[in-house]
Amino acid sequence: MKLRWVTMAFVLLLCLTAFATGGLAATEVADFELELELKSNAKYDIEYESKAGRIEAKYQAPGEAVLTGEEAAPKAKAFIDALALTPDITEQQVIDQVLSQLNVNQAEVAELDIDVEFADGKKLDIEVKG
Repeated sequence: MKLRWVTMAFVLLLCLTAFATGGLAATEVADFELELELKSNAKYDIEYESKAGRIEAKYQAPGEAVLTGEEAAPKAKAFIDALALTPDITEQQVIDQVLSQLNVNQAEVAELDIDVEFADGKKLDIEVKG
């Protein structure tokens, strides 16, 4: 019985902590938009927004079906998590990580636009023209 109360108290503490921080860690990405056009005209469009417990997502990559909503959320979130973005990351680090994850050489890029907003309100806005 005592273990049950300890477990319930721990779960309650976790819930209160998540509620107090708005459900997101300060370094967590709250809004992410990536638009990449290659010189070959191939396009990537990856979007993810988590707001008030609601998630909106889109995942479009060359050779793959366009996914939106609940279908896109896990794939978009996995991509963003793999980038390991933090509020103090440099623009060049973001560009390098994005291109590495997509297996794209920077010389192939015609246009790249990345917008990131972290849970703490910090933002990154990156534009590259090839």
